[in-house]
Amino acid sequence: MPYTQQLFINTDKEVPAYEKNLSICLTADGFSFSLVSNKEELLTLCSIQCQSQSMSDWTNVIKEVFNAHNIPFFGYNSTRLIVETQQYTWIPDHLYDAANDRKYLDMVCKVKTGQAIYSEHNEAIGAHAIFAADNTAVSAFKITIPRIAVGCQQSAFADKYLLQKSDLKSLMLVNIRDNIADFTVFCNKKMQLSNSYSCDNIEEVCYYGLNVMKQLKLENATLETLVCGNIAPARFDFMAKFFPQLDIYDGRPLQMGCPELHTAQRYLYSTVLS
Repeated sequence: MPYTQQLFINTDKEVPAYEKNLSICLTADGFSFSLVSNKEELLTLCSIQCQSQSMSDWTNVIKEVFNAHNIPFFGYNSTRLIVETQQYTWIPDHLYDAANDRKYLDMVCKVKTGQAIYSEHNEAIGAHAIFAADNTAVSAFKITIPRIAVGCQQSAFADKYLLQKSDLKSLMLVNIRDNIADFTVFCNKKMQLSNSYSCDNIEEVCYYGLNVMKQLKLENATLETLVCGNIAPARFDFMAKFFPQLDIYDGRPLQMGCPELHTAQRYLYSTVLS
């Protein structure tokens, strides 16, 4: 199966595998991955473009990419696969029953052919994310990388770092994808909203963002808006007209292991390191 390597940056620092964390993000057109040390040093950043309906093709690409860069498949402190999804819902811990994952998701959307239902417990907010993902691609990663944990991007954004930061001011995180924008709002160390909207252009992204603010009675003076994903400079400048406290979300604070990492697209950090 052909694939295209869009980005690969690596440091020369030698760190044992058991002191590294492997994070992979599965997207609509391929996958990205990073290696981060236990000391929060970004060591490797890679983005791959590929598409296939075949599990054997997916498995071969994963093996080819990792072998080409001498990256092992096991031995890490943690391994995690994050899935971009349009179909998800949240269930509080006290209402969650693992046997009902499909029922929960069927309440809010019809699961597409070729997708399977997964769940991830988010300890930070005390809830389970129930989501749909491509069964072929996810299964290929589970076969290739032993004991990999599977989660979704919406749950990854609700991390302890952003929750802690929301103790000082309200935060709205906007993740812009192709024709989709994900909105997550944090206030007082709690997640107040997590929703996705179909957005054909940046004007619609701003429209839904302002509606979210109105719905939650948030004021620009006390709201910090963080944006990531497909955020070209022109889009960022347009959003700044409506959201005065606008900044690019880089993911959690990291030490950069080499100068090249400083020049990589900043939004990739939140996509890959979620």
